[in-house]
Amino acid sequence: MHNVRRTAREVLSDEAIAARRAQEEASLRAYKEREATYLEHRRNGDVSDDALASTTVLLSLNPEYYSVWNYRRTILLHRLDGADDAARAALLAEDLTLTQESMRTHPKVYWLWNHRRWCLERLPGTDKWRKELALVDVMLGMDPRNFMGWNYRRYVVSALASALVPGEAPAFPASLSSGALSAEARAAQLALAQEELQYTLRKIEANFSNFSAWHYRSKLLPRVWDALGLDDAGRAAAREEEFALLQQAMYTDPSDQSVWLYHSWLVGAAPSRTTLEAQIGVIEELAALDD
Repeated sequence: MHNVRRTAREVLSDEAIAARRAQEEASLRAYKEREATYLEHRRNGDVSDDALASTTVLLSLNPEYYSVWNYRRTILLHRLDGADDAARAALLAEDLTLTQESMRTHPKVYWLWNHRRWCLERLPGTDKWRKELALVDVMLGMDPRNFMGWNYRRYVVSALASALVPGEAPAFPASLSSGALSAEARAAQLALAQEELQYTLRKIEANFSNFSAWHYRSKLLPRVWDALGLDDAGRAAAREEEFALLQQAMYTDPSDQSVWLYHSWLVGAAPSRTTLEAQIGVIEELAALDD
């Protein structure tokens, strides 16, 4: 590229290259030895402390090794069977710590998120979901557009919503539009949905190109409007607020695809002549500025 200063390439001596290669080969041998230990335990159907430790070592090095996660769950199920709540909580807490540490360096490895789900679904109590939501906040703070983190957040919020009304609610946020909820349950879930809307707004205002936040918002808003019992006029006013938010995003970065996808959804939510004409006017004005 023109006008870009070139940086000097690192030039290694033959000795340095040989030393690096030797280090890599030593690391590979060590990994293979640990893998062989794990495979021997698995062949023997071993569920001992040593077998569990072999999976811990291997997963710390390679969290994408999904068959090791599967075997680890086999060992954990053996230990969870017949354990009381305190023992179950202690055992599962170790794995939650293991995955959390790995997520710091491998935030987009599916198997880490999947194993946390497995652990949480077997962990006693319901306060775990609020605690887990705090962890997701941290993860999305590190990478606000991590789609895997957003998918996991929706899972945690849905589980939290179910915990607010045990045995009574359909899946959240569809439950907000359901007649199956009591008034108390609806109020609790509505408050949660409104918290999530505020969360998406903060993420969007921090970065308009956060597609996951826009998408989540499009799933929440219709259900919240239903739960609030908004009439046509109320919905129209709510949509105008969304169009105002979109307009800020459009003028900030008119080429961002996530903004236009959300705009398409919002226009489609009420394709009236008035709405269409107003949005055509906004787009024409934006196009004129870009000329």
